[in-house]
Amino acid sequence: MFLRVLYTAIFAFVLSLSAHAKIPADVLKPYKAYTVALENGDAKATIRYAKQAWQAAEKHLGDHKTTGDLAQNYADSLVMDYSEDQRKAYERAIELAHYYEEDAKLIAMERQIKKTQTSLYGGTKTKVRHMRDLSEADKMIEEYGLENSTFHAEVIFLRGRAEYARRNNSSALKLIDKAIAMFDAADDGIFSVFPYLAKLDRGDILLAQNKKIDAALQYQKVMQNVEGAVPADHPYVKRAFGDWMSLRFEFEEDGTLEEAEQAGVCECWPFNELKGEIQPLKRVPPVMPRNANRSGHSNLLFDLNTDGQPTNIRVIRSTSAIFSRPSERAVEQWVYTAADENTDPESRKDIPVKITYRLATSGGRIIPE
Repeated sequence: MFLRVLYTAIFAFVLSLSAHAKIPADVLKPYKAYTVALENGDAKATIRYAKQAWQAAEKHLGDHKTTGDLAQNYADSLVMDYSEDQRKAYERAIELAHYYEEDAKLIAMERQIKKTQTSLYGGTKTKVRHMRDLSEADKMIEEYGLENSTFHAEVIFLRGRAEYARRNNSSALKLIDKAIAMFDAADDGIFSVFPYLAKLDRGDILLAQNKKIDAALQYQKVMQNVEGAVPADHPYVKRAFGDWMSLRFEFEEDGTLEEAEQAGVCECWPFNELKGEIQPLKRVPPVMPRNANRSGHSNLLFDLNTDGQPTNIRVIRSTSAIFSRPSERAVEQWVYTAADENTDPESRKDIPVKITYRLATSGGRIIPE
């Protein structure tokens, strides 16, 4: 959803430049700096120049399509900020969406959904604002004739997320299931990453209900990326893989792996390539971080060179960031069986491991994760 809106706004501004030859230099200059910062991945500069471009447009253009696009760019640049500043930028972008000759309603709708996201997470007035934003979104869905569309599914999903945030897991699950079904049925060609996030949330709720196998199956759907609409390195896909891998290790540890596999938890990449081919010769235990105040674990992937030494070590998920570096340092010192002429090089890539940290009280009681 963020990507869809962000790139729409940039492309729309390019169109507005061709349609309006006299875009003021005071607007154009910070906009060009914004695009350069965006391409270079400089988040702070992106935010700074996006705001300057929007403010310049307000001063020199006022109510204008380009002003709305630049407000949209600035709001999108504040990723995960959920501030009052971001909210005001979305409100201005919604207000000016009607300047589009085509798709004005769709652009206004997706901007409204983004504003609704900000009220879900930000500020002390979250609940009241979010309910008001959802009510506005419902009215727009009805007014614009968008019932049962991808946008409608997104609004329902955000209702489910609000329930989940308030720990109303049962009602959250019903709304998220309804949203997933609507996403699957929608035939409007509108791309959204929310179906992936909905499945992740569904897995989290099932895990909170101690339905670990059902949760693993949910993460597996995202991990395998069966829809193919986002790349394999998308954050949602990577997070799903980390959560799925943690659960699969748990199934191995508590003896329920066979039950899980019978239920559909796959013996899939990278586990299906590891049977008996690689044996550890030396495993150095990790050092417990001094500032740890509870137990935890890290899931990692690594490759092996021909001598059996780990390379390309990557932390997929840690229960706390403080465990990530000690886990990497431990794996760096491990040694596995060396390769021979019959070894498939692919079998020595993306080897999964779970490193567990157990912290105990002075009385010997294990402090949970």
